[in-house]
Amino acid sequence: MTTTTHNETHHKNNSPNVNMWQLLLFTGLVIGGVLFFFISNYTNAQNILALSGSNTIGANLAPELAKAYFKELGATNVSIKKNGTTAQIIGWYDGKRSIISISANGTSTGFGDLADGSADIVMASRIFEEGERVSILNVRKGDISQNDQVYVIGLDGIAIIINQDNPIKTITLKQVADIYAGKITNWSQLGGKNLAIKPLTRDASSGTRALFENKVLVPNFVKMAASVIEQSDYQAMAEEVANDASAIAYIPFAAVGNNKALAIQQPDSLPTFAPSVLNIAIENYPLSRRLYFYTAEHADNQHVDDFIQFCLSDSGQYIVEKSGYIALDIEQHIFTKNKTTPDTLSKIELPLSYQKLIAGAEQLPSIIRFHENTLKIDARGVTDLDRVATFLKKQANEAIIIIGFSDDTNAAFVQEDLSLTRAEEVKKELIRLGIDARVIVTHGLGSTFNVASNKTKEGRAKNRRVELWYK
Repeated sequence: MTTTTHNETHHKNNSPNVNMWQLLLFTGLVIGGVLFFFISNYTNAQNILALSGSNTIGANLAPELAKAYFKELGATNVSIKKNGTTAQIIGWYDGKRSIISISANGTSTGFGDLADGSADIVMASRIFEEGERVSILNVRKGDISQNDQVYVIGLDGIAIIINQDNPIKTITLKQVADIYAGKITNWSQLGGKNLAIKPLTRDASSGTRALFENKVLVPNFVKMAASVIEQSDYQAMAEEVANDASAIAYIPFAAVGNNKALAIQQPDSLPTFAPSVLNIAIENYPLSRRLYFYTAEHADNQHVDDFIQFCLSDSGQYIVEKSGYIALDIEQHIFTKNKTTPDTLSKIELPLSYQKLIAGAEQLPSIIRFHENTLKIDARGVTDLDRVATFLKKQANEAIIIIGFSDDTNAAFVQEDLSLTRAEEVKKELIRLGIDARVIVTHGLGSTFNVASNKTKEGRAKNRRVELWYK
C-alpha cells in the first residue's frame, strides 16, 4: 500500500496556487508594459504643425482643414478639441499621438508668432503690413511679399440682408454704418416704409463681425451702438430677418437663405455690385476679401507645404466651400446658378469698347492681379491660371478674351499700354500651360472701367486687373 507524507500532501495542494500567482504576475507585467508604451506615446505627443492668426480662418475653417489633412495622412482617432481661441486637432499618426495646434488670436499675432518661431503658418484675413514684413525679414525668414511665401486659400464675402417684404434694393456702406451707429433709425430715411430699423450683429468673437467693422464702421469713423442686438449664430440672425420686416443683418454669403441680399452702391459713380458667387470670386463685391496663409522661406517642416497643397486641392477647396466661404474652384462657379445676380454686368453702364469685346462671352470666375508697378502676377493669379488652363482644355474654345485694366495713377496712354502688357503676360502664361495661342486675343482698356475707388490702396489694387472671358 502506498502512503503519502504530510509534506507531499501540502506540496500537491499548494502548487496550483503558486502557478496562478505566477500567471497573474506575468499577465500584469505584459499589461503594464503595453500601458506604459501607450501612455508614453500619448503623453509624448508630437506637434507636427502650428498655425496662428486670424479668427475668421482659425475658428472653424482651419480646424476642419487640419482634421481632413490628418485623415489624408492616414491618421486614426482624429478629433478637434477647442478652448476659447485655440484648438488642437489630435490624431494617431506615425505611431504616435500627434497634434496640429491652432491659435486664432488675430492676424497681427500670427505674424509675430511666425517671426519668433512659435508658428509655421500665419492665417491672415488681410494682406501684411510693412512692419510685419520687415520683422520677418529681420529674422531671416524671407520676404512674405513674394509669391512663394503667400497663398490664397479661399475668399470671404458677407451680405447685408433684409426681409423680402422690405422694398429697399440697394444701400451704401455709409448708410449701413449709420444704421449700426444709431444715426439712421427708420427705413423711411432710406426711402422705405415708416418702420423702426432693428439692426442685428454677431458677438464680439466673430470673425465676420471683425470684417464688417473693418470694412464698414472703421472707414466711416463710427462705432457700433449699444442698442444693436447681438445674436450667437448666423442661422438665428437669418431666421429673425426672415420673420421681421424691420430687421437688418450681415451674414456670410452662403447663409443668405430666403432673405433679400442688398446690392452695395459705391460712391463717385462707381458700379453697384450685389453679393454673388461671381462678384465675390472676382473680388468686385465691396465686402469681399481674400483668406491667406503666409509661411517662412524654405520651411524645414515638410507638413507646411503638404498641408497648404492639401488646402488648395479639390478636397481642401470642398471644405472651404462647405465651411461657408467661396472656394477657388473654376468649374463649380461656372455651373453654379447665381440666384442673386444672373448677369453680373447687366445693369451696369459699360464703356462701349468693353461691351463690344465681351458680347456673347462668359466671364471666368477668376481675376488676375499684379504687384504694384510690375508685370509680376500675384499669388492668387498664379494658382488661378493653373485652374483656368485645366478648365479651358476641356472646352471647345472659339475664343479666349483677355482684357487688361489699370488704375488711374498714370497718364491715359501709359495706363492703356500697361494694361495691354499685363494682358499679354497672362496670355504667355496660358500658352505655357498648354492653351492654343491661336484662340487667345488680348486687349488693354486702361482705366476706362474702374470697379473700385482709386483713392485707396485697396481700390487701386482691384482696378489693376486682368479679366478672362471665353466663348
